Amino acid sequence: AAAQDPLAGLGLLRGRLHHPDDLVPVLRVHQVDDHLRLAEAHEVAVALDEAGDGRRARSASGAPRAEKIREILLKGYEGGSPLSDFFLFWAARVEHMRAKIIPSLRSGKHVISDRFDSATFGFQIYGEKHPHLADAFWAIREAVLGKHVPDAYIILDIPVEAAERRRAARTPRKDRFDEKDRAFQKRTRAGFKAFAKAIGSRAHIVNANRTPEEVDKDIWAIVRKVLRR
Repeated sequence: AAAQDPLAGLGLLRGRLHHPDDLVPVLRVHQVDDHLRLAEAHEVAVALDEAGDGRRARSASGAPRAEKIREILLKGYEGGSPLSDFFLFWAARVEHMRAKIIPSLRSGKHVISDRFDSATFGFQIYGEKHPHLADAFWAIREAVLGKHVPDAYIILDIPVEAAERRRAARTPRKDRFDEKDRAFQKRTRAGFKAFAKAIGSRAHIVNANRTPEEVDKDIWAIVRKVLRR
């Protein structure tokens, strides 16, 4: 989710978590990474999702083509349209899968992805009000992810108003998604919840309107459970 997301989400491919990262920031991802390294001695690859639906987070993910697409999307471009944005986000995610996620999985690592396909569903399908793209979303998701569907999506939920207060307390980082209004953020929040409902037991919604320590505790309990399957 974007810097303004009322919902954030982590994706865990076991040998993944999904976190549209801003409301309980990317630090949560690295803390889960530390838990995995220290408590479970698992090998972990942290992969920030280069599709970056609505956020900045430049990462050393080894997907330079995805990074170029992301820059176009976040800065905006002349003649762009919701439909072209939708396919560009997926193109970036294909590169992210090819260059980082799949090689990490094949080497036996768990992958923690900071934001993943639920962000496209939340932002483009719900936030930008394009329900006619929902069928295309699920078809493309199947083609792009194939057997590499996250074992768990951890969606960090927070009321829009609380998210706005958190953003106000941080150093501003502006892109075209950051300027969306409150109605957009509420629709996006509903979109993440609809995505969670659609994928069933792989989705875990965590109340993020609490202290970081409380949120971390819930996230880690979910990760432990997934890794024990």
